[in-house]
Amino acid sequence: DCAGGQYSGLGALACLGCSAGTSSWAASSTCTICEKGTFAEQELHACRLCASGMYGDSKGGTTSDSCSACPVGTFKNVEGQDALAECDVCEVGKFKDGVGAAACDDCPANTYKASTGQDHVSDCNACPPNSVASAGSANHSECRADAGYMGQGSAVAACAAGKFKDETNSSDPCKNCPVNTFKASQAQLSISDCSSCPDNSRRIRIAWATLVTDSLVRM
Repeated sequence: DCAGGQYSGLGALACLGCSAGTSSWAASSTCTICEKGTFAEQELHACRLCASGMYGDSKGGTTSDSCSACPVGTFKNVEGQDALAECDVCEVGKFKDGVGAAACDDCPANTYKASTGQDHVSDCNACPPNSVASAGSANHSECRADAGYMGQGSAVAACAAGKFKDETNSSDPCKNCPVNTFKASQAQLSISDCSSCPDNSRRIRIAWATLVTDSLVRM
């Protein structure tokens, strides 16, 4: 019997090798043309799959060059695809600037992208000022306040005077300076930025209706 990748016709005295673009199993009397998404060099027992990030839209592929690359802004992480339509667009928060990709790249830290199919890192949008985001962020709401600020997205604001925030990548509110300390400037990063009240004084809190003020009172 003929080995895989060979065939013998009826009454043949010798085995012949399958031509490129075809294959056969052992003891075959004929070679079978490779299906779309596959290829074969000469005398192979089975056609090989186009690699991830590639597709083959014609039968009878003879080498890996018979497979075409998924274009920029797309990827495919499965082998043996048979059409351009099988290439998936990069998801939100990702991009791909090269062809034939098995995966897309994350937008860098402190950027985001809300639409799909991006083909360059420059397509990723920078977070608003004084906010940060993890790599691969998909929306500006994932840009959360840096230290000294609170909120997220377009609502990031500096900590008011008398407050601080030491967490980064956090939308949490700012914290009050402790009792008997104060700070007249905004956007403070640490409790250590709060200054102690002068000797023989303390900070008190006075409220009238909706008006709240801090005062230093001499003892």
